[in-house]
Amino acid sequence: MQEPATVPVRLRVGEFEVDLRSGEMRRNGHRIQIQERPFQILAALLERPGEVVTREEIKRKLWPTDTFVDFEHSINTAVNKLRKALGDDADSPRFIETLPRYGYRLLVPVEAVEANDRPKAAALHLVAPRQETPEEWQARKRWPMIAMVLAALLAAVSALFFFPLPWRRAAAPSREEWVQITHFAEGVTSPALSPDGRMIAFIRGPETFVSPGQIYVKILPDGEPVQLTHDDAPKMAPAFSPDGSRIAYTATDKSFGWNTWVVPVLGGEPREMLPNAAALTWTDAQHVMFSEEQQPSNMYMGVFTSQESRAGEHNVYLPAGWGMAHRSWLSPDGKWILVSEMDMVGWQPCRLVPFDGSNGGQQVGSKASRCTYAGWSPDGKTMYFSADAGDGFHIWRQHFPDGKADQITFGASEEEGIAVSRDGRFLFTSAGIRESTVWVLRRPGSFASMDCSARPPCTPKASNSGRSA
Repeated sequence: MQEPATVPVRLRVGEFEVDLRSGEMRRNGHRIQIQERPFQILAALLERPGEVVTREEIKRKLWPTDTFVDFEHSINTAVNKLRKALGDDADSPRFIETLPRYGYRLLVPVEAVEANDRPKAAALHLVAPRQETPEEWQARKRWPMIAMVLAALLAAVSALFFFPLPWRRAAAPSREEWVQITHFAEGVTSPALSPDGRMIAFIRGPETFVSPGQIYVKILPDGEPVQLTHDDAPKMAPAFSPDGSRIAYTATDKSFGWNTWVVPVLGGEPREMLPNAAALTWTDAQHVMFSEEQQPSNMYMGVFTSQESRAGEHNVYLPAGWGMAHRSWLSPDGKWILVSEMDMVGWQPCRLVPFDGSNGGQQVGSKASRCTYAGWSPDGKTMYFSADAGDGFHIWRQHFPDGKADQITFGASEEEGIAVSRDGRFLFTSAGIRESTVWVLRRPGSFASMDCSARPPCTPKASNSGRSA
């Protein structure tokens, strides 16, 4: 099937980035060796995430009609090689589900990547539907096949802003109240405040999750940003030590692990602090809290606490079933944590969990949202969330522990990342603009472009066949 020229050719699937034009696949920036036919099968699955791609379709796609090979064995071999490249398990799949003797289905969310090599700050997550039987497929194929295929997200996280919090009024802060505090040509993400509130650390990079880029620190309000790291490791979640002398951050390595590094605020060489520890923060001068991957083959991650040396480690929260608790934030009284986590579909609502690990807690914030960051007011009475409830990522507020969640930022720009000032009067976040184009598959070989640069509903721009969207 010939793709329209405007369809993005670079896609992200879990921790992998796939370039459909060059036939390359990378994991956290590191190239993965993959042969041509396994890659062609992956490309076919990426065209229809969440739908069954039959073995017959794969046969027609990979081999000309006059080719004479053992197709069944060749497909099995190619799929096994694809699974090996993805680190997937046929018995307990995370990426590719097998429908025996029938076909395969891609289980994970798909997101598009810009053509200029900058990953998107967010993506449309597609939910795998209920497993379809061969009989249902035979009945359905009489009708035009309609599937959501791609979400091309042109995102530019522009700069770091702070704005006064509306403590005693319901109205959201107006844009006139926002103050821009960084002025790079490219984006900055993941703001973190020093304990004394005088410095802010951030990642100069385009991605709001794990981003290529460098750690910077800046004295507020008008200090010159200072670059602290100079390497090509993807990074996440900077955090100050209790005395403000060090910044911890997550970096991925060639083994694709999540490891905590620290760098002195006054400059110096970064050093590894804890392997297999992501989004590390300090709970007091001697103890830390971090996310730890328990089963690397199954991508299962929980929240743990220990001393800096990892002595006395014990778990605080383990997701029920498959899940990755990527980041956590301790309440001011040290009794609760807020957790942002993924399941097989993607980001879930944030969760409020007791720090003593006595139970799995409850979801908080907007219950129908994808929550990526959270934070606390200094008195612990208010929780803040960066969450997408359907109109992009915005800041939400909820009184602890079970008040009503209210959205407090609005508009075309989106906001991710949260840091609350010591006096509770200001909130720091990354703000940017996102434009989207959704492609809807009318029938094989037919696409319609949908203009979603504004809020829904989207409107069809053009279609070469089929009914209007």
